[in-house]
Amino acid sequence: MKEKKERKKYSVKEVAAMCVCDLSTVQKWAKENGVKFTGEGRRKDYHFTKKKIEEFKQRPRPGRRWETTD
Repeated sequence: MKEKKERKKYSVKEVAAMCVCDLSTVQKWAKENGVKFTGEGRRKDYHFTKKKIEEFKQRPRPGRRWETTD
């Protein structure tokens, strides 16, 4: 019986699905944090490792701040 190999690289679409966030969020983070890619210009395909996925999950998430009324 063959053993299932662990994947080494994940796409932006797969990472967005795992982390329940938008593709543009993952792409922007990848660009700013040195994720390896293939292609050039607007046709980049980012390749996430398990380590980069964990770093992405630990990123600061500023989001919107709720205003309080007194």
